[in-house]
Order: sequence, then structure tokens, then C-alpha cells
Amino acid sequence: MNYHTDRTIMLCVIVVLATIDALITLLSIFDKGIFIDQRTQLMGKTNRQLREMLIGVKGISSLKKADLVELVLSY
Repeated sequence: MNYHTDRTIMLCVIVVLATIDALITLLSIFDKGIFIDQRTQLMGKTNRQLREMLIGVKGISSLKKADLVELVLSY
């Protein structure tokens, strides 16, 4: 009987830990997930980083930051 009790308690502990981990993952979506505006995130980058994201696109050397952000969002 002791073996079965230990296995049952261990299973319950694993289920509780997996549930807590799943809930933490679901709640983290609000902080770093789909609800963050991509435009504001890109405005935080430098012009050089934006140009590196647009490798292969011609005529980006004279664009302003807002134009680079629009171009990144369109690709």
C-alpha cells in the first residue's frame, strides 16, 4: 500500500507543478506577448539596427527612422 500511496502523491505533485507552470506561461503573454505594439518596439531600436533588418532592400540609406519602421512593418 505504501508504494501506491507514494506514486499517487508523486503524480499529484507533478500535475500541480505542470499546472502552475502553464498558468505562469499564459500570464506572461500580457507582458511579452502579442499585446505589445510592434511599432513602439521598433522605434526603440537604432537606425543601424533597423537597416540591418532590411538587408537586401535598396534605397534605405537616406530614409528617416519613421520610414525605416514603416518599411520593416511592411516586410
